[in-house]
Amino acid sequence: MDPSLRSLDTSFIYAAITVIILLWFIVILINVYNNCKGMEVKLSELITNVESLRIKLNNVYSEIYKLLGKYSIHESEIMGTVASGQTNIQILASRYPQLRADGLFQNASKNFSNLYDELQTAVFDYNSIITNYNTYVMNFPRIIFCMILKRRSKNHAKIK
Repeated sequence: MDPSLRSLDTSFIYAAITVIILLWFIVILINVYNNCKGMEVKLSELITNVESLRIKLNNVYSEIYKLLGKYSIHESEIMGTVASGQTNIQILASRYPQLRADGLFQNASKNFSNLYDELQTAVFDYNSIITNYNTYVMNFPRIIFCMILKRRSKNHAKIK
């Protein structure tokens, strides 16, 4: 066999191997990008839900605050306690029996409790996806591809 053909065959083999490795790299990069993007979309949906629940919770809290204003005998003490954020709604209700009997307060208190439970669940779901995402982007060899794609670990949410 002619030596020039032999070097041509070797060059072709090296080029084919290089192309295969490059294609493999591109496929993995696309796969990592798509997986990260899918988790980021889910995180975006979950954080929107968390923020929506926080707004609803604040609205119910304001409603309770207004209801408490109706009780003029204890108004200044109640308002000071609620405004300072040092109390729980159930503690207030136990201190003031006439407040517990108020249907509007009971309804608002129940709404507050339900929304707070929903918020806890939403934050738990968000943090669960964050943990999965962080594990995904920090595992080798994906971490290399994530660095190329500028994907970093994210912080967990907290209930304020």
